[in-house]
Amino acid sequence: MNIKSRLTIQFGTISSAILALILLSIYLLSENYRKEEYYERLVSRSVNLAKLLIEVDEIDESLLYRIEEDNPVRLPEEALRIYNYRDDVIFDLDEENVLPTDRSLINRIRLDSMITFQEGEREFLGLLFTSRYDRFVIMASAIDIFGNRKIKNLRNILIIAFILGGFITILTARFYANQAMRPVKNLILQVEGLTPEDLSIRLKEAEGTDEIAQIAQAFNEMLIRVDDAFRTQKNFIANASHEMRTPLTAISGQLEVLALQDRTTEEYKDTIASVIDDMHRLNRLANRLLLLAQTESEGVKSSFTDCRIDDILWSCIGDVQKMNPLYQVNVEMDEALDDDSLTINGSETLLSTVLFNLAENACKYSDDHKATISLCSVEGELTIAVGDQGIGIPKKDLDSIFAPFFRGSNVAQRPGHGIGLSLVQRIVNLHQGSVNIASEEGVGTTITVRFQHA
Repeated sequence: MNIKSRLTIQFGTISSAILALILLSIYLLSENYRKEEYYERLVSRSVNLAKLLIEVDEIDESLLYRIEEDNPVRLPEEALRIYNYRDDVIFDLDEENVLPTDRSLINRIRLDSMITFQEGEREFLGLLFTSRYDRFVIMASAIDIFGNRKIKNLRNILIIAFILGGFITILTARFYANQAMRPVKNLILQVEGLTPEDLSIRLKEAEGTDEIAQIAQAFNEMLIRVDDAFRTQKNFIANASHEMRTPLTAISGQLEVLALQDRTTEEYKDTIASVIDDMHRLNRLANRLLLLAQTESEGVKSSFTDCRIDDILWSCIGDVQKMNPLYQVNVEMDEALDDDSLTINGSETLLSTVLFNLAENACKYSDDHKATISLCSVEGELTIAVGDQGIGIPKKDLDSIFAPFFRGSNVAQRPGHGIGLSLVQRIVNLHQGSVNIASEEGVGTTITVRFQHA
C-alpha cells in the first residue's frame, strides 16, 4: 500500500470516527433530554392527580374517574395507580393492567422515594407522595409517542448525515493525500530522471523550510558528494592510467630498442639499470595509489594504535637518504617534548608515508637537497613543520596543490606524479589532524602538520 492510500485511509478513518462520536453524542444527549422531560411530565401528572384525590375534599374517586375520562392533557397510553399506606389501591386508571403489582417494588418506592425504568417503548414511574396525614405510592406509565418519533427521525437524519459525511470525508482525504504527496511525487520523478552519466542535475523542490524541502536539500547535498566522488574517481582512473603508462612505455621502449641488435655488456647494464629504475618508480607509484585508495576507507581507523612519531621520523629519514644519498634532512626537536607529547594514535604505515613524502618533496625541490623538520608541542597538539629553501610554489597553484595528480606549474622538469601532497592531506584528515602550507616562489616552502596527542 502506498503512502497516499495509507494517508487517505488514516485521515478518513479518524475523521469518520470523530464525526460518528459527535453524531452519537448528539443522539444520546437528545434521548436523555427526552427521557428527563417525559418523566417530569409523568411526575407532574401523578402529583396533580394525587393532590386532587387526597387534598381536595370536593373530589372523590368516582368524580376523578369522570374528570380523567376525557382529560385532554392525559399522556398517550397513560396508566396510573395510587396506593395508600396499607398498599390498598385507592385509585386505578390502569385499564390494560400494564402496571406491575409486585409488593417488593412498592416497598422499594417507599425506600427510594422515586424510581424509573423502561420496558420497550413504555416508561414507568414509581413515586412516593406525602400528604399531611399519610404517605401514598403512585405508579404511573405512558408511552412518549411523539418524543420517540422525534428521536427516531433524529436518528435517521444522523445516520444519513454520517453516510454523507463519511463519503465527503473520503473524497476530502483523497484530495488532501494527493496534495500532500504531490511534492514527493515530483521529487520521485526528478530522482528517476537522474543518471550516472549526469549527476550535475539538482532537485527543484529545494526552496522553503518544510520537510519536503529539507529532504530535497539533503538529497541535493548528497548528489554533490556523489558527483564529487564520481568526478574524483574518473579523474583518479584517468590520471593513474596516464601516470602508470609513462614508466611502462619507457620500459617497453628501452627493451624493444635493446632487442633490435646486439649490444655491448655496458649497454645491456645501462639499459637494465634504467629499466630497474623505471620499475622502482612504477612500484612507488602503485604503492601510493594503493595508499590513496586506502585512505578513502574509514575501516582503516580500526587498526590505529599509539605510535611514537620520533621513531617513525628517524626511520623515514633513513629511507629518504637511502633513496638518494644527496638528500639531507636536519631535525630540530623542542626540549620540552616527552614521551606523551610524541605519541599519537594512528597507523604507523600511514604516518610514515606522511613524513616520507614531506621530507622527500622538501629535498627534491631544493637546489641544495636539504630539508629541515621541526617538532614541538603547541596547545596540546604535536606540531611537525617541514621546510626547505627551494623553488617554492606559485601563488596561483596554492589552492590546488593538495588535489590528486596536481603539480605546480614550475616543476615540469622534476620527476613526480602529483600524488604525494594529496596523500598527505588525506592521511592527516584521517587522523583528525590539520595540514597547512606556506610558500613563496623562489624562497621556499614550509608545510605544517598538527596531530592531537594520544
